[in-house]
Formats: sequence, structure tokens, C-alpha cells
Amino acid sequence: MQGDRLPADHGYRLYSALVAQVPALKDLDWQLGTITGIPDQRGWIQLGSRSKLWLRCPLPVVAMLQPLDNAVLHLSAGSSTAFLRLGSLSGQTVEPVSTLTSRLIVIKQLAGTEVSEFSFGLSLGRQLESLGIGRLPELGQRGCIQVKGHRLIGYGCKFSELEPEQSLALQAHGLGGKRRMGCGVFRA
Repeated sequence: MQGDRLPADHGYRLYSALVAQVPALKDLDWQLGTITGIPDQRGWIQLGSRSKLWLRCPLPVVAMLQPLDNAVLHLSAGSSTAFLRLGSLSGQTVEPVSTLTSRLIVIKQLAGTEVSEFSFGLSLGRQLESLGIGRLPELGQRGCIQVKGHRLIGYGCKFSELEPEQSLALQAHGLGGKRRMGCGVFRA
């Protein structure tokens, strides 16, 4: 991937740019990992040699990603536009790991209510139960994402000492909403 900088809160913009390149993504099952970089004081991240774009998707979706191979993405950010040139696609299978983190999990049921650690934990617990995971993660920093002018609040989280089945379930399904915009996506 080549580029200079991106808005720090780029999940929705990146989702939109990807769907502009591959419209079928709008209706498919996939997750987006936000791009890492060095934050600056103006709300941008500087991209570097370790910055990567990654998607997690079922195998049948991979073939549909071909238009992203060496594509140029345009991410509008107010009066500015950021450009990313993607490299060649590569892939790997998901492997179980004992520790997983998610940068930010947002939960739709909490929309319109005051998001507290308690209300977040209750909603998260229901989702974990449906995945067969009977414990809560260590909650991290409270954060937000902007989607179409709406500010969605959530928390980062970390799971440790996961069983292989639990690890694979979290990586495959994620937690919360907006996984196509980088929320609720787990990685080692």
C-alpha cells in the first residue's frame, strides 16, 4: 500500500472507497481492519512502511476482491482528499491465538442512551453468550467513530487466554456493529 496520510477516523470513508471500487461488497459478509499509522495533532495519521489495509472475509468473497488489486482509493475528508494505492492482494487463513484485541466495538442497542461501561458490558455479554464465550473481556479506552455525521461511542477490548474455538469465533464473527468500518474486528 502506498499513501501519505489518512484521517485518523477513516473507517467509514475507507468502507465507502472500497464499495465504490467493488459495489458487490455492500451486500457481502466481510470485516475491515482500519489502517495503522502515526497520529498527528490535526486528526490525521501518517502512513508508513508497516501500514496495511486488510479485510477478513469468507473464502467465496476473496475472488470478488480482484478489482482491488493495485487499485487507487480516494477518501474524502472534508475539503481534503487522501489517496491510497493498494498493492497486490495476498491472503492467509485465520489461525487461533490466545490473545485478541479490538480497537473499538460499537453496539447498536446502545444508540440514544448514555454509553457506560456497565451498559456496554451488558450488551456485549449477550453477544458473547451467542458465540459460546462465557466471560467478558478487559475493556480498553472509550472511543468513537463518525458515520454519516453521527458519532457512535464504544470501547476497545482485549481477550486473553482464549480457547482455540473461542478465538476463531471472535475472529470470524467479530462483536458489535460497523465491522465493515473497522469496529468490532479482532486481531492478534
